[in-house]
Amino acid sequence: MKRLAIMGVGSLGTIMGAYISKAGRQVDLVDANREHVAALNQNGATIVGNVQMNVPVKALTPDQMEGTYDIVIYMVKQTYNDSAFPQLLPHVGKDTIIVACPNGLPEEIMADYFGREKILGAPVGYGAEYIAPGISKSTTVYSKMFMELGSLTGEVTPAVTEVREIIELMCPVHITTNLLGGRWSKLYLNAAGSGMSTVLGCTFGEIYENDTALNIAVELGKECIEVARANGATMIPMNGMDFDRDLYFTDEEDKKRVIAIWRSDFFKAYSTGTASMLQDINRGAKKTEIDAIDGVVSQLGRKKGVPTPRCDKVIEIVKRMETRELKPGFENLKLF
Repeated sequence: MKRLAIMGVGSLGTIMGAYISKAGRQVDLVDANREHVAALNQNGATIVGNVQMNVPVKALTPDQMEGTYDIVIYMVKQTYNDSAFPQLLPHVGKDTIIVACPNGLPEEIMADYFGREKILGAPVGYGAEYIAPGISKSTTVYSKMFMELGSLTGEVTPAVTEVREIIELMCPVHITTNLLGGRWSKLYLNAAGSGMSTVLGCTFGEIYENDTALNIAVELGKECIEVARANGATMIPMNGMDFDRDLYFTDEEDKKRVIAIWRSDFFKAYSTGTASMLQDINRGAKKTEIDAIDGVVSQLGRKKGVPTPRCDKVIEIVKRMETRELKPGFENLKLF
């Protein structure tokens, strides 16, 4: 059987590792957090929230990795690429496939480092929260969990099919021939939902309930759609939601329609979750993924002459949180 690893088993990776291990597939769960690795080995992976289970797993720190892997599912936040890439490289062989799962647009960065032929992309369609070493909370209703999967060329290769079979030990996998479109759809959710969850220090559901917060969120989403279009990307539907068609608005009256969609069942499936950036801030982290999320939208917008004032403001606020100048909270609404 081919050697498989998940690198970066935080909240999301712990859940995936638990499902794959529960199905009887050998997988190494790799993480730099030694306390987390020790707890996983001693107590197993404990999943709470919308899914309840405890599964024995094999966990390692990067320095404990040996040999090369056939498939690596890379779930490290882009914030830590500078340290994680060199740790992974010695364990990447001639035919190793690396599945890029981080938020943002990680595929080209990883292709430049590891080789374009090695990279598949897999935008994540479920949420989670790190509770404690060895414990992850599932924040997405199980029936709504999914992942997208595709190659950089759009071709459905044998590697795509093989990786799909592995990830489907956890949840449905939608193979796409438009990976970039899938990335932008996920980026919409992250830039708008995760950006506001971090700024306000709240769950996604609390955004939907606050008129002012939700108004800003849908405007963040509109900026994301406009930048995607300017860069030649066509967002793909996710779980039946056509982002480009259904979530774009042209005037204040049309915005009311989009706000109503944000309060529909599609978004409610994520209502109990919080942004991983907020989780990082609350743990005292000095750096978040903001540059890889709203930052990407803002950067690519500038290159194409598309204004992104809402994204720019979210970036500014989160950067001030990183330096502890600001705290998450609804009082930050006055900064917009």
